[in-house]
Amino acid sequence: MTDIHYIVKINKDKIDSSELGYMFYKTTCSDIFCGRLVNQNGRNFYFELNNSDALVIIPHSWIEWMAPSKIIWEKKDG
Repeated sequence: MTDIHYIVKINKDKIDSSELGYMFYKTTCSDIFCGRLVNQNGRNFYFELNNSDALVIIPHSWIEWMAPSKIIWEKKDG
């Protein structure tokens, strides 16, 4: 979809408490990450995590904010 890498902040208040512990303590996910946006639909964003082939699917409603990573832009302009 794009080569833009985004820093994404998850709003923990939007995640059901029963899923919160599972997501942050039993996976490699955290409430902030950087990844390349590879797809999206009406409900979810699909990110490929930086330095990994891991795919993370995040519902739109969970995202507090997302912004292009400055480091990636500096490398492109470099």
